[in-house]
Amino acid sequence: YGLINLEGKEIIPCKYDDLKGSYDAVEGIALVQIETKLNNKHGIINLEGKEIIPCKYDYINTNDWYEEWLDVKMNNKYGIINSEGKVIIPCKYDDLKGFDWFNKLFLVKLDNKYGIINTERKEFISCKYDDLILFDAGEHLAKVKLDNKYGIVDFEGKEIIPCSFDHIDPLEDGKMLKVQRENLWSYYTANGTQVTDFYEDIEYYYKDANCSVCNLDHPIFAAKSNGKWGYLDESGNILIRFILDYAGTPYKDGTAYVTYNGKSAELDIYSGYIRYYKDDNNSTNSHKNTISRKPCPTCSGTGKMAVRGGGFVIGTQQCPSCAGLGYTLVPYSWGY
Repeated sequence: YGLINLEGKEIIPCKYDDLKGSYDAVEGIALVQIETKLNNKHGIINLEGKEIIPCKYDYINTNDWYEEWLDVKMNNKYGIINSEGKVIIPCKYDDLKGFDWFNKLFLVKLDNKYGIINTERKEFISCKYDDLILFDAGEHLAKVKLDNKYGIVDFEGKEIIPCSFDHIDPLEDGKMLKVQRENLWSYYTANGTQVTDFYEDIEYYYKDANCSVCNLDHPIFAAKSNGKWGYLDESGNILIRFILDYAGTPYKDGTAYVTYNGKSAELDIYSGYIRYYKDDNNSTNSHKNTISRKPCPTCSGTGKMAVRGGGFVIGTQQCPSCAGLGYTLVPYSWGY
């Protein structure tokens, strides 16, 4: 293959096994560089036929030419060169992928281990992890795997959450991480602070501008303990004890569809009021069975275990009747 102009003048002699044009959209579809192939090797020449990058690479990715960085392959290893052919990152990696062009960061693989480097060959995250998954939330965080356990590191290699979890879900709300250890779940913030205790199951509901119904003013957790569900506030404190058979998604007004004592109901999470449905078509009873917060009769609202003869147990022992909350949810009936 070669190249001639519309007047038949030879621009590039017919000596290449292949030619592929690279275009500059800014200049309005103008051919500015040409990828060449010779003896099954790739290079770059300009319109004058001058060799900019010699035909010595097994592969050149010209798709990101506008970034002025080209990932190349030589001897089955990957590296980075610039638009003038200068080696930026030597061809030493088993795999290489650019993901942050602004900060010039690349995900690399070496000896089946993953890390992150920049164009100055600085290892931001050393190639020591079995897997590395980037979070697409602008948090500059990565989920890493080491010895079959997961953790979180930032792009400077700082350990945010140690590799001690069986599973870590992607960021939710750009702020929270759901982690699992020994079949129990908890939530951590993106800076590594634990928010909730570990539970059999837990869900995080947060302010979502795309949902007019569930656009919560304050995040709420629904958690499961000993087979029963309850609700937690944004700090992980208990709002509704673990007495529900099912805990649904909270609505904007703080209510949620729940199941209590085998019956479908509507629960006000903040006040504790619960309103049974007559049947599954959401028709309510004329006499609404309600659950209200009442001071615990065992501990008189103190949350501490009462002892015979008066007083309370010193220390952390909680009242068994209210689990240390100081109140219970007591059913009563009222009608119109």
